[in-house]
Amino acid sequence: MLLGLYQTDTADTLSRAQAAPVAEIPPSFSEGYHAAFAESRAFANSDALWRARHEVAQAALDRLEDATGEVYANPEAAARGPNRDALEKSIRARFDSLKAERPDLNLAYPTDDEIQAGAVAKAQKVKGERDALAAKPGSFASGAGFLLGDIAGAMTDPLNIASMFAGAPAGAGILRTAAIEAGIAAGSQAVIEAGTSDFKKQVDPSYGLGEAAGNIAAAGAGGAIIGGGLKAAGRGFEWWRGRDRAELPREVQDALNVTERDQEVRAANPLGPGVAAEQAHAGALQKAVQDVEAGRPVDVQDIVREAQASSTDMGIPISRPANDLGVPDRVFTSGGRAVDVEYRVVEAESLIASHDAQGGVNPQFPAELQPRDRTRIASQTQIADMAANLQPERLGRSTDAATGAPIVGPDNVVESGNGRVGAIRRAYEQGGEAADRYRTWVAQQDPAAAQMQNPVLVAVRRTEVDRAAFAREANTATAARLSPTEQALADARHLDDAVMERLVSGDVGAASNRSFVRGFIDRLPPSERGALVDADGALNQEGIKRVQGALLGRAYGDAGIVGRIIEDADSDIRAIGGALLDVAGPWAKLRAAVARGDLAPGMDATADLLAAVRMVAEARGQGRAVAELANQGGLFGDDLPGNARLFLGALFRDADLSKPAGRQRVADFLRGYLDEATKNTSGDRLFGEPLSAEQILRGERMTADIPRPNGEARPAEEVSGAKESQGALFHDLDRIMAARDPEVSVGEAVDPETGRIVPLKRKATDLMDEMDRDLAEVEQMAACVFGMAAE
Repeated sequence: MLLGLYQTDTADTLSRAQAAPVAEIPPSFSEGYHAAFAESRAFANSDALWRARHEVAQAALDRLEDATGEVYANPEAAARGPNRDALEKSIRARFDSLKAERPDLNLAYPTDDEIQAGAVAKAQKVKGERDALAAKPGSFASGAGFLLGDIAGAMTDPLNIASMFAGAPAGAGILRTAAIEAGIAAGSQAVIEAGTSDFKKQVDPSYGLGEAAGNIAAAGAGGAIIGGGLKAAGRGFEWWRGRDRAELPREVQDALNVTERDQEVRAANPLGPGVAAEQAHAGALQKAVQDVEAGRPVDVQDIVREAQASSTDMGIPISRPANDLGVPDRVFTSGGRAVDVEYRVVEAESLIASHDAQGGVNPQFPAELQPRDRTRIASQTQIADMAANLQPERLGRSTDAATGAPIVGPDNVVESGNGRVGAIRRAYEQGGEAADRYRTWVAQQDPAAAQMQNPVLVAVRRTEVDRAAFAREANTATAARLSPTEQALADARHLDDAVMERLVSGDVGAASNRSFVRGFIDRLPPSERGALVDADGALNQEGIKRVQGALLGRAYGDAGIVGRIIEDADSDIRAIGGALLDVAGPWAKLRAAVARGDLAPGMDATADLLAAVRMVAEARGQGRAVAELANQGGLFGDDLPGNARLFLGALFRDADLSKPAGRQRVADFLRGYLDEATKNTSGDRLFGEPLSAEQILRGERMTADIPRPNGEARPAEEVSGAKESQGALFHDLDRIMAARDPEVSVGEAVDPETGRIVPLKRKATDLMDEMDRDLAEVEQMAACVFGMAAE
């Protein structure tokens, strides 16, 4: 039939398809454009090397911020000089100190050679992707994408941006404009090729003079086309503008309106002329719109400062904004109060602070303006740390009244930032790198600071306020605090093995635990330490609760259980929670030992313990009997996993689970489990296999004097004959034999040197060996005797 003409053997079709080469699909316009644009910025432009080095260094700084919350400015973004060297040196010092203090973070700041190698690798990757796409079959769309991508990328080059202001005069014709723009573009490209040749050779060893000449010629041709084309488009635009708009199509009228609005916005740019300034201005406007839409205070200072820093590094000046110094700015307190301020640079000695650089109280300072006790040891330690590690960028403009430059009244009385003023003054008194770095930075904010001895950037309050109320609000952080449970789980990560090894007892306020507490406090941000210790540096009540919460988080790691213990004012598991808190330290150590492999697998019974606790909490929350809920079971079996029923029974004094055990009884049971579990090492053993968690729990239950269902105590012979009790006996024997040779007293003797009576001791192993030899001799003698009798 007719359809049979189109039927083909399937195997034959597949074989011919496999033999035929697969035709490559040409890149799309979007792929070509993005690949060309990325290559221009990463390889061809004059700032390609700077951009790549900046990204490599920033990656390391981002890792530091993620691990510690500390923020540092990127040295690669600063101009080369003493200020940059000092910044880079301080960053390397911080990374080195963290490597010693927190090796688990595995943080390292790359060397200059590593930064350069990383920059080259980034450029090679981007260039390789462009070359791979260009090697594919082309199309009109892909060619247009590559061309426009090259043009767009080249227009972001700082040298090309600067050359835009040296273009053809306004009265030049189209051909003259094209010629002038061609010369300018070729000249700019020649400078770019000369300045980037070394970097390009590292990225692409095949790069040479021929490719550089081709790039210069292409830039000249592109400049002529773009310059002449834009001139022609401008003439057409002027012609359209001269016509009556009512006669023009609606689309053209809208386009003209948008263009005029854009020209008005550019004319109002406070950053001055130039493409770089216009880009920063446009970014600031966009950020302002987003802030207004989100209901946030408008803050565009970071965009302006970044644009200024980048333009300075590239040699392209951007005007300072009109409100940089001397013009009102605005800060906000934690209560949402908006206060106008004016940034000024003043001498440090002219400020009236609550305390001097060494912590002495200033009698001239109004006491109601200082809600903090700056004489405390923790406060002075914080100020000393700040002075040694001044970060100028964090002492500048800020919309948060609690951070940034200190805020002072018109009379130079410090209203927010007495600690910051103390740190700056102490840094100046000590001299050295930190002081020089801050002094240089302040001079960059205001050149007049170069003539001052100890300049300080301050924000002078201009809005009339209740000074005491403002001081209280301004000294309160605006960020939302973590809940006690969230704080406990966050603090748990500070209790690593090195800190936990210092814990001696469950009383975190005991003198024996001072080393443990110090290790924990040292891992907290300096700004948080002062609230946790008293005037003498010992833990206060808040500090004790903070440490206890961290231990609970480290031991059990369950937000629900931890929250019931430390947050619920009327907890339905108060006694159980108290017991869990009493053994939190040893339990956390147990879990860490199991995780390291020091203890036998299965000794971490946390999941079973918490399941039992949740069962009690759930029953009491529902007003039901615990036994009823425990015996109900789940749809597919028991709701209680593993050994949870054994833990559940230990929480009560009877088999009916109706008489709760007290805090001390539950804590003693858990301590008993911990004692036995920590003996269950994972190494070689002399007698039998390691005990299981179930065997240990059953043994603890038997020794806890828990009544039997009929009310009678378990017979002693039943306990001694039980399998789990025998296992515990072998376990103890194994532990004793594995200990260092114990000495046994075998009598007394007179010391010939002192004339005193001293005990005679022998090693237990020696005695046992001697007994073995005696037994062997007895056996031999018996064999001889019985052998002779038989004869």
